[in-house]
Amino acid sequence: MLNTNLTMTRMINNPADGSSKPLIRMESSEVVSTPSGQPSAMVGRDDPSGSMALSESLHESQKYLRLVVDTLPDRIYWKNRESVYLGCNQLFAQDAGFSSPTDLIGKSDFDLAWHDQAMSHQKDDQMLMETGKARLHYEEPRMTAHGRVATWRSSKLPLRDNDGKVIGLLGTYEDITEKLCADELLRLQQTALCATANVVVITDRRGNVVWTNPAFTHVTGYTSGEILGKNPRIMKSGNHPPAFYEEMWKMIASGQVWHGEFNNRRKDGTIVIEEATITPVRNENGRITHFIAVKQDITARKSAEQERAMLEVQLRHAQKLESIGQLAAGIAHEINTPTQYVGDNLRFVQESISPLMEALDIAKQMLQAARDGKLTSELISSVETRLANADLDYLTTELPKAVSESLDGVERVSKIVRAMKEFSHPGSEQKTLVDLNKAIDSTLTVARNEWKYVAELVTDYDGNLPRVSCLPGEFNQVILNLVVNASHAISDAIKGNESTKGKITASTRRDGDWVEVRISDTGTGIPDHARCKIFEPFFTTKGVGKGTGQGLAISRSVIVDKHGGTIDFHTETGKGTVFIIRLPLQPQRQREGITS
Repeated sequence: MLNTNLTMTRMINNPADGSSKPLIRMESSEVVSTPSGQPSAMVGRDDPSGSMALSESLHESQKYLRLVVDTLPDRIYWKNRESVYLGCNQLFAQDAGFSSPTDLIGKSDFDLAWHDQAMSHQKDDQMLMETGKARLHYEEPRMTAHGRVATWRSSKLPLRDNDGKVIGLLGTYEDITEKLCADELLRLQQTALCATANVVVITDRRGNVVWTNPAFTHVTGYTSGEILGKNPRIMKSGNHPPAFYEEMWKMIASGQVWHGEFNNRRKDGTIVIEEATITPVRNENGRITHFIAVKQDITARKSAEQERAMLEVQLRHAQKLESIGQLAAGIAHEINTPTQYVGDNLRFVQESISPLMEALDIAKQMLQAARDGKLTSELISSVETRLANADLDYLTTELPKAVSESLDGVERVSKIVRAMKEFSHPGSEQKTLVDLNKAIDSTLTVARNEWKYVAELVTDYDGNLPRVSCLPGEFNQVILNLVVNASHAISDAIKGNESTKGKITASTRRDGDWVEVRISDTGTGIPDHARCKIFEPFFTTKGVGKGTGQGLAISRSVIVDKHGGTIDFHTETGKGTVFIIRLPLQPQRQREGITS
């Protein structure tokens, strides 16, 4: 029978003095027993056969031990009492900047990537080996061989010999840098979800709620405890048909994102309108496991949109009334002026009748006296005095002027009335052929009170301009809007220098199959920031009380939408603006070569 007692000695260099000392001592001897069980001989280490078998066995054990250590997912290392590395696994060697664990043997932390922290690590090592107490699962920063600062979750345990004496330490750690980053990102994401004003609801694949953010409670009135595990259908308002929900579930169950609006019922029974996006969540196998709904309370916005729509209708009506008011005031003023001097002249004529009649009576008396032969010097003197008092020279000069001015005034009033009649052409859904020159001239006449105090008017009409198919009343409204805007722009430009006037120019010309109308002014021009917005409803650059912001929006709608034309502008700050209207000479269907 062979009893084996193995003792081997592994020597390492002492980094302090260069000498060698035993790390682990293992002694080996083989005792051969006789059949009686007594030892008869000892086979020592010089026995070639026993030594080779033992060496092979030890080599296999070391291979398996190395395989086990390198297979472990954590980094492992061990040191002697002087904090010199005696071994490690492959992962640790890579972190330290070495290709093989054997390259690390005999080195200290001063030789590794984290050498700046070596003093602290050795102090920690010595304290552990002196106290004999393990340190488990603590975090520490480490600089890797690639220059990356990593965070390790480390553990250190004292290594003891058979007598319990601490002869070194065993260390292990896990690189938790990415995990900490992921945890921090997850924390930030959850904080963001909790802080957002949008409602966030996560359900399982059956639609039962597994998580909500605080905004859910704020919007719906339900707490997380009241809704967790339940289906959001408890908030149904009854305003959507079953087909609405069926279509939604069909879409998200197929993996598509659904976007739409919900009318849900709050806990207190009131209706909340939510704009929602529901996104399916898949696992690594592509199977849908959850749904995430992100919703926004748009109840107030919907209400505001309805109010805005009503307000828009009211403002459009107000803009029309404003135009009528502007025309009425202007027309009243324009008619009032000739009416006043016609009245004044008529009163002058009326007052002149009495002295004329008296002069006529004197003439009759003289004629009768001459017939009777009674014409005396006294009578002639009396007649001369009375005729002088009548101031016949003045009357004969001024009365024809008064009559002429009165006739001019009557013609002026007639012209204004005719212009008003043409301007206020009754609206019709059917377009008619219109003389644009005449239409523009009529509008300028009825709007004269708007521009005559601030601008000179220049017209440049194409006398051969063909008639254009359009809606006369609405076209006149567009011209009025542009002329009023031009007057206001010039008024702003000459403010403080009212002795000067600007200029408004209205022109027409034919351009192929189009007619072009230009209304230009020498006003302030349109500011840079407003140029992209001037055709938007409710936008205005005028002061409070000077406009509703509807004029140009309505003008664009009339020209572009109703007439198939274009309206554009050129402007230069401080020099003025020109609006360009282009109307087709032929209806859209004819221009496209389509016959009805």
